[in-house]
Amino acid sequence: MLKNRTYDFLKWLAIVGLHAVGLAYGQLADIWGLPYSSAIPQTLDIVGVLLGAFLAWENYQYKQQFEVYSAPKVQPSEDATDISEELSATIEASEVE
Repeated sequence: MLKNRTYDFLKWLAIVGLHAVGLAYGQLADIWGLPYSSAIPQTLDIVGVLLGAFLAWENYQYKQQFEVYSAPKVQPSEDATDISEELSATIEASEVE
């Protein structure tokens, strides 16, 4: 499991950081004649997608951990419905008097 800070940083890196650096390098490489003007941005995009897939898996595992330990959902019984109807009838009757 990743720590929250680590997860948040890697998520930012996958969503914004790697793509921004790749785009900037690709544009500047065309202007200044730097090497690998298309290979480096494409590589950074691939790494960003793989990092995003890894983080999606981590998020899935994190949520599964808490689903196992969550309390079961309880449906109200018919007795509870009868009691609430009786209470409503009692309140209505006392308002009339």
